[in-house]
Amino acid sequence: MTIFRLMGRLVLILGLAMLAFAGYQAIDQIAFGLSASHADGVVIDLVQDRRPGFPTRTVFAAVVEFRDAGGAMHRFVEPVSTNPPAYDRGAPVPVLYDPVVPDKAVIDGFWGRYFTAALFGGLGMILLILHAAFLSPTTLRRASGRYRDRLKQMGDAD
Repeated sequence: MTIFRLMGRLVLILGLAMLAFAGYQAIDQIAFGLSASHADGVVIDLVQDRRPGFPTRTVFAAVVEFRDAGGAMHRFVEPVSTNPPAYDRGAPVPVLYDPVVPDKAVIDGFWGRYFTAALFGGLGMILLILHAAFLSPTTLRRASGRYRDRLKQMGDAD
């Protein structure tokens, strides 16, 4: 087995695994949205974080406060950090939370709910396209056949 075929299989398996994980994440978020309760939240602060390996790159995550259906106050940090900050202090945000465990909450928006699914889905699609375009066995056979034909033509020309 050539290194290209091994790489092709690895890229295919990795791409399919990423797509499967993205699908799981998307289904998990859809299920959470169907069972979650809605609340109005407020961004009370922005948490700064420096990225490892990027000492000058600071990202921000929103700290959100909301009241559950019973009137109890809850606070959470949005799991997705961005630069520039996605929200300003004092900004109202829609919140989805688990009624059984209200501390399990997210801002009801694309980035808060579907970022992981979109990231892994996009990377998985890139890997599958890479596999189909360059590393599939059919593509490799065609490329090696063209290479053999060129070598034969060069040999016949001598």
